[in-house]
Amino acid sequence: MFKSFTRNYTADRLERDTRSIIQSDEIGRKPHHLQKIAELLAEYIAMSNQETPIKDNSLLNTIQKKHRTAKKQNQQAELSATTLAIIYLKAKGLGENGERVCDNIDGFIRKWKPIF
Repeated sequence: MFKSFTRNYTADRLERDTRSIIQSDEIGRKPHHLQKIAELLAEYIAMSNQETPIKDNSLLNTIQKKHRTAKKQNQQAELSATTLAIIYLKAKGLGENGERVCDNIDGFIRKWKPIF
């Protein structure tokens, strides 16, 4: 029971963080910036779909390193994309409890990813 509560709490926290990041980017950034975030985010998620489960690979560590670099170099698009990718991977690890978070992030990508 405690584990279920923890998973629900974690999923709720990730959902709040996701909404906050997306909302602040959509309010404060230009469309080309949002498209860049969506492109990078889609790339990271595609990488995660090719990998083994999160605990068995280094993808999360790789994205976290990119996050730290983006933060140091003040690369806002990369920072938002890596943050959302980390949240997506963590939500994916929660299974059914994290589906809403993944759906929110997928919706952001669908809305802003440029179509070529």
